[in-house]
Amino acid sequence: LLHPSWPLTKLTESSYAEIYTLHNPSGSSILKILALRPPRGPGSRRETACKVEDVLSEVAILDLVTEVPGFVVFRGVFVAKGGVPKGVVEAWEGWNDKPPGADASAEESEAWDAGEGRSAFPHPSRYHKDQLFLVLELGNAGKDLEHYNLTTREELWDVFLGTAMALATGEDLFGFEHRDLHEGNICLRRAAPASVLPKGNSAADPTRYGFSGLEITLLDYTLSRARTPEGKTLFLDLDDPENAALFEDCEPGTKEQERKQRRVYSAMREHVVAQEKQEGGGGKEVKGAESRWAKHHPYTNVLWLAYVLEYSITHFEGPKSALKTFEDEVAAVRSRLGKGKGGWGSAAEVREELWVRGWVGLDEEEIEGE
Repeated sequence: LLHPSWPLTKLTESSYAEIYTLHNPSGSSILKILALRPPRGPGSRRETACKVEDVLSEVAILDLVTEVPGFVVFRGVFVAKGGVPKGVVEAWEGWNDKPPGADASAEESEAWDAGEGRSAFPHPSRYHKDQLFLVLELGNAGKDLEHYNLTTREELWDVFLGTAMALATGEDLFGFEHRDLHEGNICLRRAAPASVLPKGNSAADPTRYGFSGLEITLLDYTLSRARTPEGKTLFLDLDDPENAALFEDCEPGTKEQERKQRRVYSAMREHVVAQEKQEGGGGKEVKGAESRWAKHHPYTNVLWLAYVLEYSITHFEGPKSALKTFEDEVAAVRSRLGKGKGGWGSAAEVREELWVRGWVGLDEEEIEGE
């Protein structure tokens, strides 16, 4: 998997994983490397290591959705033990020694200012020789939305519509909820030449999808929920105390975009608790009952779709005229997305609206996803 001559570059970090790009003779892949936390012994107290049971659902979901358009290609999973390769060490050091950008998290910036480097993860040489790692190999889906400069109206449309269609298809096939669809978990890749959308809404051809030439991919299913054809529910219990940080108040100095992201987590929990109260649970989990996070709450996808739309608009770097045209076109849908219970209850319901408006064509692939 890691030949010494194959270039490796560290891209970013998440709570429990380090993300690298690997280039080899057959192309390029994304490697997601997670240190596994054993119940005891070396690594059992490391905060950046994850419990084996928590990553199993993500691996299963990756395998479940790999052939669905809009979801990342899953190429394999590997278990490695100690002895971190030289290529990983060099890539880690290159990333850690590079000053964080303007979009870095508050924690990353504080660590850098304190002279500790950027990484929340230890230097690879500090891992115990018996440390176990899980390595996920994924298809290279391009650059994440956080680091992609949106400059055209066509790109705005494709990010929004591509995300909506992928979520709706996931709901149809697997009762899928992403539950963590921030700007770092959507990738954009050039798949075809760009073309130009006609100005204004044309009654003859209102199509808005597919003009940018970008392929939109959803990734990182750590917090996601899905149901297999055999009826098994795959999910991460967000009521586990280890996940409490998702719902905690932001610390002073937290950047505004991170605050917006944290508000979506809180809105998810509020919705799940409200649903439980409606079902007679009083908003409190009953001991021995199925976790409330195992249940299907497709409204969480609507919350994240609204977040993605707002993020794209506020981070657009193209002509103001293009942004205004897009905002005018999407205004009614944007307003309803933000209405909470007065809006849509799932991404599939949003897709129905997109079809009615003619923004997305009802082709054979979409019909199969129903």
